[in-house]
Amino acid sequence: WTRISSKTPRSLESIVLCEEKKRKLLDDIGAFLEPSKRKWYADRGIPWRRGYLFHGPPGTGKTSLALAVAAHYNLPVYIIPLSDRNITDSSIGLFLRSLPSPGLLLMEDIDTAGLVSGVGRQCDGDIKQDGETNGRLTRTGFINALDGPGTPEGILFMMTTNHRENLSDPAMVRPGRIDVELELPLATQDDARQMFINLYRDFARIEELADEFKDKIPHNKYSSAEIQNFLIICKHPQNALQRLSAWLEEGKRVQDRES
Repeated sequence: WTRISSKTPRSLESIVLCEEKKRKLLDDIGAFLEPSKRKWYADRGIPWRRGYLFHGPPGTGKTSLALAVAAHYNLPVYIIPLSDRNITDSSIGLFLRSLPSPGLLLMEDIDTAGLVSGVGRQCDGDIKQDGETNGRLTRTGFINALDGPGTPEGILFMMTTNHRENLSDPAMVRPGRIDVELELPLATQDDARQMFINLYRDFARIEELADEFKDKIPHNKYSSAEIQNFLIICKHPQNALQRLSAWLEEGKRVQDRES
């Protein structure tokens, strides 16, 4: 494992997500990480590890949520880039066996790494179906690594995908590999209001202005990343309210072109 960076942890409070979903996720992780749970799992012959899948459109905060969870529980984050040509059936097993515990292993965009059943993967100009390893990681190698005999315990496996519909293979998503699924949808009006307050909390009348912003922003049309970027560019709540109509109109034109 190579150290990539060390950064100021992101708080869970900064993650825009339905409070009920956030609470259920934290309750599940907190219960798993209780010191007594290691013995509880061992006494019942169950591997002490847990898999999570965060899915939703791009920019909805899947990776940010994983990092905030790690910070909340003071866990180191380990990342395996599944699309890296150096990751093979053999090497992923070695990586996982050397994974320190406890920790959080993050695997992003698992649907794009050529691991979806029936979907070819690009290999130096040739399409390779699952089972044709060509020295690369295969779907079978990946799913076996998640719960093989050498897989370490005390690990949170967190995977993300923008396209949950592509993970139709039961072997990929069965309990023991993915135990909890959490959808992160496009931003609601309440989400937009909370982002407005989070970014502009030092300004006067922020609650009132946030309500005005909430009433004007469409429901489930924009990702939290898009709204956050708009608010950062505007720098001031009044400026954001003044420029919102033009921004929404431009966004509608882009969405119309893409559809």
